[in-house]
Amino acid sequence: MGIVSLLEFLRIYRLLSPIQLWQQPDSFQWRWSSSGLYSTRSAYNALFMGREIFQEAFLWKAAPNRCCYFCWLVAHQRCWTADRLSRRGLPRPPHCVLCDQAPETIDHILIGCPESRQLWWLILNAISLPRLTPMSQCSFGGWWGLQWDKIPRRQRKGFDMIVTLIAWSIWKERNAQVFNHQASAWSLVGSGEGCC
Repeated sequence: MGIVSLLEFLRIYRLLSPIQLWQQPDSFQWRWSSSGLYSTRSAYNALFMGREIFQEAFLWKAAPNRCCYFCWLVAHQRCWTADRLSRRGLPRPPHCVLCDQAPETIDHILIGCPESRQLWWLILNAISLPRLTPMSQCSFGGWWGLQWDKIPRRQRKGFDMIVTLIAWSIWKERNAQVFNHQASAWSLVGSGEGCC
């Protein structure tokens, strides 16, 4: 800071020092409560302000944690697929690496891609639920919610586990093709080899 800056600061200080903004002396106010007073409860609420509450609580008990966390990322559109990479200007595959037919989004990879639909049919047919195979392009969470209503209450936990593990297997197969340039037959992917 040079001498000119210091002199200018002192001149501004002399000009502003007689100005009083409030008639009252300064006081402390806690902005996280309506009364302006600090409380442990208001501090705890402030700590969690802005967090997202994931309504699908059943998900967290469905499968191993990494698979459940992946489904949470899917529900919040946080998976690093080509559509998300393009918004950030990062290199990306031009099309879905599984089918090479459509732009890559997480919903396309999991339920819109003909290749992943084949896996869904293989698994759901094996457990006598082929009618639940995804057939139309929609969101993964929307499809899952619609199917969940069709499952008897006592079978929902098992269905959630199967959906979570199939989605995780499709994602792992996609990543193997993107990063390792290795493709597996869907019968191997669906068998659960290296699922978790």
